[in-house]
Amino acid sequence: MDLLYRFEGTLGDVAPVGLAPHGLRIDIPFTGRLTEGVLGDGPAHGTEYLLQRRDGVGVIDARDTFAIPGGFLHARAHGFVRPPADVAPPPLEAMLDPAYEAPDLPLAIDGFALCETGVPAFEHLNRVLVKIDGWVNNGTGELVFEGRAAHATRRRRHPAGGSVPLAPADPAWTVAS
Repeated sequence: MDLLYRFEGTLGDVAPVGLAPHGLRIDIPFTGRLTEGVLGDGPAHGTEYLLQRRDGVGVIDARDTFAIPGGFLHARAHGFVRPPADVAPPPLEAMLDPAYEAPDLPLAIDGFALCETGVPAFEHLNRVLVKIDGWVNNGTGELVFEGRAAHATRRRRHPAGGSVPLAPADPAWTVAS
């Protein structure tokens, strides 16, 4: 998989929206830089609209904006923040307490992003699914994640034998995972 970017940054002030039917809704701004990858070295920021579930898993719905050579790239990220298996999550009600302090503990990030840009050199990313892997430490405010695009054309078996592409062999139909 090709490394598109590595983001290194910090979390801003957490804005708890409140308890919702499926967990605690929290908005978390973040800022930092792209430090590696083909998208260059530039400032980046975004907001994570997180749903923290009672089982400790956070459901990610984030919007990121990256300064890239020639303009900007917007990424819509979705995925999960997972605590280590041996760590019990705090009660959601405790996380609403203004005195709550998140533990100094790295949590794994697994997800994907869809990108949009008008920069001609990177317009192919408008048709690529980007795999996101990283970690966040809510106790220290550190956030690190990488986005990679893998190119593979999915295939299915043809009733007459052999296999056929699920999509045309056009770069616009490239599937990344």
